Amino acid sequence: EMQAINKGLEKVEQELTISENDGPVSEIFCKTLKGFLSGAEAEVRALTSLYSNVVCVSL
Repeated sequence: EMQAINKGLEKVEQELTISENDGPVSEIFCKTLKGFLSGAEAEVRALTSLYSNVVCVSL
């Protein structure tokens, strides 16, 4: 499941990269997506840390 979460985050990053090339039409979308990504990346890092702790304890 962690792989799926990371893959989803990668897809959002790809969407941002693609949208940045759309010019002014996507300006608000890109700004909003950057804000979302900032928070999402922090959440994924925290989740990855917690997941690592659970895996280590269960071994």
